[in-house]
Amino acid sequence: MHWRHTFQTRIAGVLALLLLVVVAATYFAVHTATTRAVENQADVQLNTGRQVFERLLDLRGRRLQYGLDWLTADGPFKQAVAGGRTVPILEALGTHGTGVSSSEVVVLGLDDRVMVSTLLVQTRGQLFPYADALRKARRSGQQMLIVAMAGRPYLLVQKDVLGPVPIARVVMGFPMDTQFAHELRSMSNLEVSFLSVQDGHLGQLFTTHPGNWRPSIINLLHGTQVDPEAKIQLFHGQRVLSQVLPLANSGEGDEVRVLLQSPLDHALESFAPLDRQFMGIALAVLLVSLAVALFLARRVSRPLNALVQAAERIGAGDYRTPVRVRSHDEFGLLARAFNAMQSGIALRERQLAHNALHDPLTGLPNRALAMERLGSAISARRSVVLLYVGIENYRIISEGFGPEGVEHMLCEASRCLSSSLLASDTAARIAGSEFLLLLENTEIDCAVARADQLHGALTEPLRIGNDEVRHEVSIGIAAYPADGQQVEELI
Repeated sequence: MHWRHTFQTRIAGVLALLLLVVVAATYFAVHTATTRAVENQADVQLNTGRQVFERLLDLRGRRLQYGLDWLTADGPFKQAVAGGRTVPILEALGTHGTGVSSSEVVVLGLDDRVMVSTLLVQTRGQLFPYADALRKARRSGQQMLIVAMAGRPYLLVQKDVLGPVPIARVVMGFPMDTQFAHELRSMSNLEVSFLSVQDGHLGQLFTTHPGNWRPSIINLLHGTQVDPEAKIQLFHGQRVLSQVLPLANSGEGDEVRVLLQSPLDHALESFAPLDRQFMGIALAVLLVSLAVALFLARRVSRPLNALVQAAERIGAGDYRTPVRVRSHDEFGLLARAFNAMQSGIALRERQLAHNALHDPLTGLPNRALAMERLGSAISARRSVVLLYVGIENYRIISEGFGPEGVEHMLCEASRCLSSSLLASDTAARIAGSEFLLLLENTEIDCAVARADQLHGALTEPLRIGNDEVRHEVSIGIAAYPADGQQVEELI
């Protein structure tokens, strides 16, 4: 059919949206692949930098060991150590320049007590705290030991002074400070930070980062568990690949950690021109696609908009305005179905609304509507008088005349009540033989008089079939606000 073919042609407009999805997915796929490549490159750089770092530590340890070999083989130094006096040993150290000037030296006796130390924290006669750790390192074949000493990390090497039997032991330590961190960065292209912990106290931080970043670096080094896996983190607004490595191996409970970081944002900058070019192409394709899609969508959406507006009107309760769609396709059929539906809904809604608030037999308002009107009068603080009317011989009439007699009796009673109402009054049937009158803006004396008139009218003889019946009527009166402030209280 022709209308079906036209509708299917309009569906072709969806292809423009699919093109948008394809272009966007392609761009994000390329962007994701680029980001992943940069992350892999940063991971490789971090691994390479870690190897360079480890190699540089090894070279620095060998250099210290080389200088220590020359020192312990020096005749004047050996004589000064054999004498055991501080001043000659320090003079011998001063004349020996091989790596001593940039390092700290501690001379230990055979009892592991300090004879001479260039460190102020190590005094003569004091037991050297890392003597056992150095001895264990030598037995295990380690050439160097990293410890936390004097609030900073040190790389230690050791050598016995022979004369010809061992007479002392010399420990040389290289401080791993900011200068050493910058040297590592220049060789590995990584940001390097050192932190030591000694007896639970944080040592001095040495880092290649700016000084105001120190709290964040200390938190990364000391506040987290050592994880051998590198992690991508947001660090001061920059994405970096970070890895924390433990360095201390003294076994004395002290810690030395190093933080290696490879920035990702710098690597992403090299891909920025390509990303901008691809973004430009993607935007151009998107704009053309959107123009075509909007043109097609406008044609397709006109009847659909009319149906949407009709649905909104129906939802808001407007059932009178018909849907006007001139097409003869599915939208036209749907528009006619909408018109038929809203006509049926309007009819049923009016019937349901009336039945929900009115008594189906007498047509009077029911209890719900009466309570609503009474509540509205109380909320507005309008004076109102309630007349309760009850037909006491309702059961006798029901037993004597059946349902038809009861219906006739109730209809006559409701007619009598309705005829006595003023414009502002309300009469309602609240139960089987119970009625309620709301008399607004009425004084209690007038209400009593109207109750007397109503009692006389209701008790007049009523003919049901060939018989004559009189209602036995009781009437109660309550006034707002004199007799109560709430609806249930007045009832």
